[in-house]
Amino acid sequence: MDQNKYIELYFSEGLEHLSTLTRGLAPDDGLTKESVSELFRSAHSLKGMAAAMGFDSTSRLAHGLENILGAWRGGAVPSGEEREMALRATDLLHRLFELVRSSGNDSGLEEEVSAWLSSNGGTEGIPATRETPFQAAEPEPPAPASPSKLGAVRIKVSIDPESQLPAARLLVVFQKVKSVFPDCDISPSLAEIQKSGVKSAEFGVSEHPELKNLARQIQSLPEVAHVEITSEEAAESKGSLVSTLRLPASTLDDMLVRISHMLYHMTNLEQALPEAERRRQKFWLESHRSQLHQLYNEILEARLVSFDSLIERLERAVRDLSSRTGKPLRFRVEGKGEKVDKLLLEKLLDPLMHLVRNGADHGIESPAERKSTGKPSEGALLLTIKREGEKLTIIFEDDGKGLDVDSIRESAVKRGIISQDRSENLSKRQILELITLPSFSTKTEVTQISGRGVGLDVVRSAVESLGGTLELESEKGKGSKFFLIFPSAVTLTEVLVFSWGPEFNFAIPASQVTKLYPLSQYQIAWVEGTKKLRIDDTFLEILDFRLSPVGKSGIAVGLDLGSRETVLLVSEVKQTEKVVILPWGPPLERIPHLIGGALLSTGEIVYILDGVTLAREETEAINVFQAK
Repeated sequence: MDQNKYIELYFSEGLEHLSTLTRGLAPDDGLTKESVSELFRSAHSLKGMAAAMGFDSTSRLAHGLENILGAWRGGAVPSGEEREMALRATDLLHRLFELVRSSGNDSGLEEEVSAWLSSNGGTEGIPATRETPFQAAEPEPPAPASPSKLGAVRIKVSIDPESQLPAARLLVVFQKVKSVFPDCDISPSLAEIQKSGVKSAEFGVSEHPELKNLARQIQSLPEVAHVEITSEEAAESKGSLVSTLRLPASTLDDMLVRISHMLYHMTNLEQALPEAERRRQKFWLESHRSQLHQLYNEILEARLVSFDSLIERLERAVRDLSSRTGKPLRFRVEGKGEKVDKLLLEKLLDPLMHLVRNGADHGIESPAERKSTGKPSEGALLLTIKREGEKLTIIFEDDGKGLDVDSIRESAVKRGIISQDRSENLSKRQILELITLPSFSTKTEVTQISGRGVGLDVVRSAVESLGGTLELESEKGKGSKFFLIFPSAVTLTEVLVFSWGPEFNFAIPASQVTKLYPLSQYQIAWVEGTKKLRIDDTFLEILDFRLSPVGKSGIAVGLDLGSRETVLLVSEVKQTEKVVILPWGPPLERIPHLIGGALLSTGEIVYILDGVTLAREETEAINVFQAK
């Protein structure tokens, strides 16, 4: 069989089944008869797919996992040891998929697969067919026919967005539905509703003459905004053969590029038209430009993906770190329902993985140390994902020993990063920021996990390369928090476009800009040997970065650095525009203050700068110079 023909389908469908298994077996999730049946079906499908592709190790392991789930489905009560064993199987399955992606086969982990199967009582010899890809080896018997199948009708209920207690309102709705349908199901689960604060839910029920009356009763409940009833039969009667299509992410990327080119050519066409013809065709040009922008935004929406795949990787890492460090660890996630652009999600993996390792190795104490300070022996790691307008904030925190400000200050002075006198005048926040400098560490021993001179500068660089900022909070003995703040929840970011001349356009994320100061109205003065912009009785620091001199007709762009404001002098400010920021390849990707590039609606290329990184680079250069 030609594997290349089916390999992408194997990855897309196989990883989907594996994701279902990983989420369903998570320690915080309760197991029900329905959820165990779903897990069994995923393991069964995964086994058949791997067997059809000739991936024997994957198929054997999936079959072993299927045996465990089959016992649970038959009525056996899952023990903690069995659940842990099932989770180890999903971790190993992930590694097998990564092996197939890198080498084209799943050879290389046979000993680990055999060891797992031996611990599960041993399962060899799987009947499988390779004639048809993804044919199930042992099809499940069909469910007995029912005149009124539970779940055939879905009741979708939305709570008022302004509601302060959406979970409580959905619980009232659930009780109302259960009064008519005692066996109804709810999605998401009640536990997820209480954790994440979602404002809508779906209830699976069967056909019933009282459905419309029930819908009216639900609609009359306080703060219920909308009630919708959908039926499988109604959906099937529309005659749609295919309701969902799978598209590679690269196809969507190509579509975005093509639309950008169309916008560029439309702008060129408009500029080439005589003035009179341009006025005559203005409505046609604007309407087509508007439709292209709308299509562009719809494709961006299609690129949005949930955090599920990233969270699964982090959960696997926490289980592995707990085993390697000997520290019991509990990992929780809040806001996992948020969606972001695929590109942003992929680039978030490395910094978040680094924070997880840092928290497990540096932050969380040993069980004995925690017990001596009155803490539970199990260390807590929490990841919070929340959206505020266009801004996306990701908070990673631990309840460990926290950061020692005095130790950080002492280490910075010893390494020559700052002088002793200057270190005594730094605020707590400024001292904490020192640990994000390259190769900064206060840890003396070297472990397999950290302590080799690779510090939190990796996290800061990754966040800033995406146009975001990294902030820290910590209290000694209580733990640390790391805030990853991005100006846009997707890669569609509003920027301020400016230039220093006709050759190139530059831009800065609009979220970093505080105000524009025309140099014709504000004075530049020398203060203590440096140039500063005078705003009434306040003097703002001026960044040295510019490509050409800026005269009286220039603009000072105010930049928000959190604790202070600084300004960047530019020759001309052109416009604000929402753009898709694409990362540069080598060698431009090595420039730390260059986030990436974008295509403007005029068809011109713009270079996106990070004002926060520019300011920090100059500040760090001054600090090092003073230390020397």
